[in-house]
Amino acid sequence: ERFPLLYSAAVFSHCARRHWQWQTGGTRWAKSFANEEFPTRIKQHKSLLLRTLGESEMWLQHNKVHNLKLIAPRINRLLIAPGETFSFCRAAGNATAQRGFKMGMRLHNGEAIPGIGGGICQMANLLHWMVLHTPLKVTQRSTHSFDPFPDSGRVLPWGVGCSIAWNYVDLQFRNDTNATFQICVN
Repeated sequence: ERFPLLYSAAVFSHCARRHWQWQTGGTRWAKSFANEEFPTRIKQHKSLLLRTLGESEMWLQHNKVHNLKLIAPRINRLLIAPGETFSFCRAAGNATAQRGFKMGMRLHNGEAIPGIGGGICQMANLLHWMVLHTPLKVTQRSTHSFDPFPDSGRVLPWGVGCSIAWNYVDLQFRNDTNATFQICVN
């Protein structure tokens, strides 16, 4: 935010540009779901949902779990066919209070602050980590600007996380193979 008075206009501009790209860019977006899980797994990982992290308040952690439960069904069993691209923002939708999202911890301008939909980046972090173990190609990703939780119990290495901001800071990956992949999050 070099120019705080222009911040809202810049966000609006970025969001409008992304909507335009989604409609006119020619990208084939992943949007089909399977009724059953595929029999073969390439990568599996379990993430802790509740941790005492630094000075964070536990109510933010509990709300993060609530927010992740709202995101999971929008991604679980999503298929990424050959030539298709997955977009976290497209799949998850906008995390708003009207859609039932609660205040969770968000990173904004170098600070950890409460915000609606906070914590959903944990799902993007998990997806990015799993995609790194596949032949899928990450085409868009933005890292966190700082590590708010430099804890000793880290499972995933620092630096594999993803920032998410509706809809212009996104995690996207493309399937350039001849096989169809499925995302399973439970």
